[in-house]
Amino acid sequence: MYERSPKLNSPALESLTAERPHTQVELHHEELKIHLDDTAQPLMSQVEAVNMFGLNGDVIAIIKLPTDEGMEPKNIAVVDYGPETSADNPKHVFVMEGEPKPALGVATERYGLTAFDYSAGHLAAMYPLTENQPLVLGRSPSPANFKLGLKNPEIPDNELISRNHLTVTLEAGVLAIADHSTNGTEVIYGATERDSRSQAMYQAVANVAVTNSAVISRQ
Repeated sequence: MYERSPKLNSPALESLTAERPHTQVELHHEELKIHLDDTAQPLMSQVEAVNMFGLNGDVIAIIKLPTDEGMEPKNIAVVDYGPETSADNPKHVFVMEGEPKPALGVATERYGLTAFDYSAGHLAAMYPLTENQPLVLGRSPSPANFKLGLKNPEIPDNELISRNHLTVTLEAGVLAIADHSTNGTEVIYGATERDSRSQAMYQAVANVAVTNSAVISRQ
């Protein structure tokens, strides 16, 4: 079991990772690439995600942003709504008690980001991930940061989150998460064969302070 700082825990995140194989990466001015190919295993399937959290898609990863003491966690889910999702065939972001909730958002892209276990200050806390369009997240004013509750006048700023904290990019079947922040970014995701091979390179240094190297641990 990997160690987590208590300030980054939440009941929803504990439920997601309990008894579930997963990989955790701590990024400090580094980039993680998750290959979304046939070898990739979601952190949580669409059926499980609907039953547990109302999320109507596979949960590919959770992006954990640093949280000041006493503040809500900021854990953002990367969700795959399915290859059939498009503007012509939209998909409800949330399904609760068997009923779709259109007021909570509709996905027109296959992949999107959503507030996982915190209030974004409004209902439709989802932002699409569009191919080849890097998305910068943090405390800078932007539509994505407002949608995800990272910069909302109704919510106090979390000073541990940098203005331009990280960039999320989807390109050619690869999800890239690059940290630019002062306090780092954690990512929890289901392993892929390629990422498992990458882990072997870090195994010998997993418990050693290494400059500019991601620390990866597996449960």
